Amino acid sequence: MRYEHGVSVVLATHNGSRFIREQLETLVGQTVHPLEIIVSDDASTDDTLEIVRNLSCGSATEFKIHENVPALGFRSNFLRAARLARGKFVAFCDQDDIWDTKKIEFCSPYLDDRSVSMIAHTAITIDSNNRELGVFRQGIHRTGLRKPLTYDPWLTFFGFSIVFRRELLDLWDVDDRFIDFIVPSEMIAHDRWVMFLAQVVGQTVEIDVPLVRYRQHAHNLFGNGERERSAGRRTVAWGLGSLQGSHDRHDRYRRAASGSDG
Repeated sequence: MRYEHGVSVVLATHNGSRFIREQLETLVGQTVHPLEIIVSDDASTDDTLEIVRNLSCGSATEFKIHENVPALGFRSNFLRAARLARGKFVAFCDQDDIWDTKKIEFCSPYLDDRSVSMIAHTAITIDSNNRELGVFRQGIHRTGLRKPLTYDPWLTFFGFSIVFRRELLDLWDVDDRFIDFIVPSEMIAHDRWVMFLAQVVGQTVEIDVPLVRYRQHAHNLFGNGERERSAGRRTVAWGLGSLQGSHDRHDRYRRAASGSDG
């Protein structure tokens, strides 16, 4: 598959009518336009899709709208939608956040560097009324380049804050990825999977600029870093047998992705 220069925005939705219009307006208002906006809806019962379709009609940016019935769950929804992307890079997008209109512009200088597999940035947390709560750094304190295998493989940048090379999703079948140590009954979340692949095969650019306003409200799947702080407790409760099995699969994927047999 040949990927076109540019960034595909992948927006996973489910009953997001309260906030999604504001988010969509920041996507079509980017100073560097996305190549396309892929909206993958997980069986919404509100008017989310009506809002998306109405806004897409007046947009110069191409929209692709997919409906999942039954719902896939956010992990598979994001990853399967991202597999449809034709951009060189993919940006995951949450339905209730607000992008800075220069997000893609800030990321664009790094898109032609073949050594870069992922770009990550900071954010500002906001409440349901758009009031600022604080800076969401995720360990980023300066703009710079990080070498492969720099990060703890079990931690992650949140999906809304990463832009990654589309080719990563061709390295392994997304439906055969290892389990998620945060939720052991599920396969690893979309952002953890992408971060794992990205740091195995390339460098990561960290941008110390808050390029998304990350909304905190009662229906967040994950809050402000809570899944990182609780990770250790959940891993212990999970059990050593399951943990070892996941580590074994993790190592197998790492070797396959890096082209190493040892």
